[in-house]
Amino acid sequence: MTTRDRGLLRACVLAISVAGCFSAMGCIRSREAAPGEKRAAFAPHAERMVGDVALRDHVLARTALLVVGAEPLAVGIDADGCSLDVAPGVASVSLASAALIATDGYLLTAAHAVMREPVYACLRASDGSTRVFRCRVVWRGDADTACRDLAVLRMSGDLAVPVFTWSARIPASGSIVIGRGIGFTAGACLGTESFAADAHAPASVVVASDEPTQDGDSGGPLVDIDGRLIAVQSRMQGTWSGHRSAAVRPDLGWLEALLAADRERTR
Repeated sequence: MTTRDRGLLRACVLAISVAGCFSAMGCIRSREAAPGEKRAAFAPHAERMVGDVALRDHVLARTALLVVGAEPLAVGIDADGCSLDVAPGVASVSLASAALIATDGYLLTAAHAVMREPVYACLRASDGSTRVFRCRVVWRGDADTACRDLAVLRMSGDLAVPVFTWSARIPASGSIVIGRGIGFTAGACLGTESFAADAHAPASVVVASDEPTQDGDSGGPLVDIDGRLIAVQSRMQGTWSGHRSAAVRPDLGWLEALLAADRERTR
């Protein structure tokens, strides 16, 4: 990859014209949103506050940009998107998102977004700088099934990160939901469906919404209007004429047990 190519790659990510993905590892899509559609959907909520912090800043601080397939040399993250620079010779890089769920570095994301390595988590600090951490896959579900499309990662390094609080309730149909991936989006909950646990995956709830989404949003948080985590984005579904996004929420007892077992194993 030449210097010019890297500059073009950076510009494409800034424009989000590549939809956050440079290989086939982004969301499974039917109708992908344009960046302007996402901004328009989020605009009515852009000034909302969570305590004394803007909702967008609250969510942005707890969302990681995942770079899959190569180590990033330089990353920039803001409310509208990201920029990325990678080393010469890198053939394929994918972008995804993840939700910070534990202060000791655990992330929840979509399984289909982290099917290869290396995986790096990029976090925007309060001063606008970006911190980058190498990630280890703790557990990965079935990437081909929406209700199992989950993965848990753990970052390595010197950590001091804010994390999401889980929403105590599954949203009712019509409730406003906010998404963060490559930029912000918003929509209404269209309904939910519960799935039982099996030998390979936990019980889960799939939350459908009409928020506009695009490749690169996979694994990003779906939150309620107060910034509490509901689920993580899995994929786009539905017809070409509209939006239908599916996000997955694992059984929280199972998730806590998984993290406890991993902590014990890696002490």
